[in-house]
Amino acid sequence: MEKSRKTGLAAIADLTMGILCAFVLAWSGCSDDVTAIPNDGPAAQGIPAEEFDLFANLIQNIDKAQANFDAAKSRGNPGSINEAGDLLAQQQQILTRLYVNKHGAQKVANWAQTVRAASTAPSALLERPPSLKELTERFNQIGARSQVDADGNMYQLDCSNIKMAAALLKHLRQFKHLKMLNLSATGVTDKDLAYVKSLKKLNSLNLSRNSLQGSGLKNLKDMSELGLLNLSSTSLDDQSVPHLEAINHLKKIRVLNLENTSLTTKGYQRVGRLFRQADVRF
Repeated sequence: MEKSRKTGLAAIADLTMGILCAFVLAWSGCSDDVTAIPNDGPAAQGIPAEEFDLFANLIQNIDKAQANFDAAKSRGNPGSINEAGDLLAQQQQILTRLYVNKHGAQKVANWAQTVRAASTAPSALLERPPSLKELTERFNQIGARSQVDADGNMYQLDCSNIKMAAALLKHLRQFKHLKMLNLSATGVTDKDLAYVKSLKKLNSLNLSRNSLQGSGLKNLKDMSELGLLNLSSTSLDDQSVPHLEAINHLKKIRVLNLENTSLTTKGYQRVGRLFRQADVRF
């Protein structure tokens, strides 16, 4: 009786895994998809030819699931994090069941690397945004200094004196938990400030020593936690005052540094009236 019960459970488990495997193929498409990874070459690296398409699609699914999980973490929604985490774990379990248990973890890891290196199709996988871990590594590689909390969320990023390419700047929006951001002397422009507009938890933003004239300050309007704004040694002048006025509703600003700008005494006085609650440095 007990043996029969265990056999029945095993059959159910096998059926469930079969359904999941079918889901793998359905999600990424079958091998005759025009964007499928070519199977000439990588199969010769040890991946069974008859299983290559399934394996390649599974690796793509895992990468997609990982990207979705990282994105959910950056948004901070517990429900989305749990859902994305469950899907990622499900894909990894399929990989373990079908390949790791059969061929070993190291061999499967090598196969996965081969698949990723072989993919030349303009697929969604290759166009996905880098994960938070990948981004952190990229910033560290160019010399930026960062701090990460116990949950793996970056809360401090210092990029001062590093020329920032737009290709990297555009990913700043993914660091939703940032509280301190230093972009001093990085070459950012008013246009580039659009990349930080979603960082609503910032309480310190250093934009000093950049050629800013003020038009990009409108992107800071939703930073309700901002307490320190450093605009020293920028190209601000009296014509920039209306741009500063666009953010004078941010009442938590306690320090506004305007030293070494082209603001006149009259312009400084106007700014002082706009930010009465702040220590406006001129």
